Amino acid sequence: MQVASASSRVAAQMGLVGLGMLPGVGAFAGAVDPRQVAQSADRVRALLSVRLRSHDDVHLVMKPVEVLTPVFLEELSDVAQRHPRVVLFFDVYERTGPLLNVWLRDVVFNECFGALPANVQIVLSGQGRLDAGIWGDWMGQITEVALEVFTEEEVRSLLAGKGITAEEVVEEVLLLSGRLPLLVDMLAQAGPEDGGDEVKVSIVLRSTA
Repeated sequence: MQVASASSRVAAQMGLVGLGMLPGVGAFAGAVDPRQVAQSADRVRALLSVRLRSHDDVHLVMKPVEVLTPVFLEELSDVAQRHPRVVLFFDVYERTGPLLNVWLRDVVFNECFGALPANVQIVLSGQGRLDAGIWGDWMGQITEVALEVFTEEEVRSLLAGKGITAEEVVEEVLLLSGRLPLLVDMLAQAGPEDGGDEVKVSIVLRSTA
């Protein structure tokens, strides 16, 4: 029987321990033999070594973050040298954060993959606060800005800018959006068409409710 490498055995055991902590997955993870997982990992690595042309190719496939992040930072530095400020936006962060938190923290603060240019600004947009367990040591260097709901006057101004002025439509937008900026803007995107703002926007609003 093939004996798995030490690195694959350790990685397999750590991976299964992590899976065992997930609700609904623990029972499955406990039934998996870590030796089989490690042997499979070794077979994949050996297959990649045969199929790919160089050690760098194998490294790229096995550890893409370690290979591609320095390249990303080099390209970002080139852009930053040609512009006074570069801003990177990460939206819907309540969903992407669990995948990006550690990587982004290391990119911004730890320089694990290279230095982030000083004129690059990172903006995270989400419904919750950052995970203190990951970002806690650097919270003093992070500025949190709460996005409040629009006032009624701001809603009316935004809708007017889109050509939506019919009072019935404006009242419906106020009611359904709760004056949340994103929802107001989404509903305003319907915009009037050929003077039919009441018909078009009312259809969109009712289908969204």
